[in-house]
Amino acid sequence: MERGLRQGDPLFPFLFVLVVDVLHRMVGEAVRNGRISPLVVGRDRVELSHLQFADDTILFCPPDDETMQNYKRLLRWFELMSGLSINFDKSSLIPLNCEEQWVQRMCRLWGCKEDTLPVKYLRVPLGANPRLIKTRKPIIDKVEEKLNLWKAKVLNKAGKLVLIKSVMNSLSVYYLSLYKMPKAVAEKLISLQRIFLWSKEDGRQGMALVKWELVQAPKKFGGLGVGDAMIRNASLLFKWWWRFVKEDCPLWKKVVYSCNNLRPNELLSTQVLPIRGGPWKDICHIEFKEQHLRDRMITSLAIEIGDGRMTRFWEDVWLHCGSLKDRFPRFFSVSNQCSLAIGDCATRRNAIRGCNQLQLHEDHLEMLGSTKSGVVCLVCPGVECMDICAWPGLDFPGVTEGPFPELDR
Repeated sequence: MERGLRQGDPLFPFLFVLVVDVLHRMVGEAVRNGRISPLVVGRDRVELSHLQFADDTILFCPPDDETMQNYKRLLRWFELMSGLSINFDKSSLIPLNCEEQWVQRMCRLWGCKEDTLPVKYLRVPLGANPRLIKTRKPIIDKVEEKLNLWKAKVLNKAGKLVLIKSVMNSLSVYYLSLYKMPKAVAEKLISLQRIFLWSKEDGRQGMALVKWELVQAPKKFGGLGVGDAMIRNASLLFKWWWRFVKEDCPLWKKVVYSCNNLRPNELLSTQVLPIRGGPWKDICHIEFKEQHLRDRMITSLAIEIGDGRMTRFWEDVWLHCGSLKDRFPRFFSVSNQCSLAIGDCATRRNAIRGCNQLQLHEDHLEMLGSTKSGVVCLVCPGVECMDICAWPGLDFPGVTEGPFPELDR
């Protein structure tokens, strides 16, 4: 340990993360003290000062001389304290709508080069148009490199199938989880897979033995389990719908809802989705080959009730029947408490075995046209338990609908 750790040592990444966490705290303290002015984005003026991933760091700031000088001083202090050396020759200054003279002066101050968008960060192109085929050319090139025809000469059909699944499940997943794949790119990837799978031993193109739809189909349906890139892309993009509701409030979520005028504590299916923008617009308007699949995935996202303070009684989906606003539109139209939360229109009864029971007030029962008490009984996991997102087809613990199905539109 006296000589330090060599690069490649299993402990090296963990030690490095511990050290660069100090840089994260230094930048945060400088922002709180007013020494560094962060970039302010969106409706809620979210402060964005830096992003870190392993040994890659992005610093954000407005075109301000004092902030740039303080950033430079802070990095120098970090070098002296940690013993690490920052390679400014490999660093880049990427200006957006800045004067050329100011950019050149800052490049001399930092000793780095000027760069322009698009650039690659973590192998993902930033600032490039994701709808252009040339933006996805690195994916096509990598798949083509892995599926070289000379490999087809030494593999049988089973070996080719394993290699295709390995390539498609590893190389492109990172890209597919962020950007919508153009149809032309998907067709090119399928073409490469077809040529590789059906090629002959001498490398020439062979005849397809079965339909490609059967090759893509899951094994339990009689297929070979290769999968459809477009469906995989839609599924990976849909996970952001889940994360938007499931996660508390990380930085990415703050930027997204602030820039797209969204409400952070509500399902995306109950909000007005953006019709302009970049990747997030594509995520909000996911397309499936069969429209009913999209509708089922989106409408099946529901909320599991905790204390009921973050779930709206009428507009949010918290029962199997969907939102009460859509189920009983006439009652909703005459209600004077359309935005009421469940926790505000319910009263707590005795706790049994650490659980809470919520029962609607009588005036809300009358509003639904029922004289029965206990139309809805919600049993919550704990006193301080918050509302969380639930997945489709799962029974909502402790939620009973009572006579709701008997009510008529």
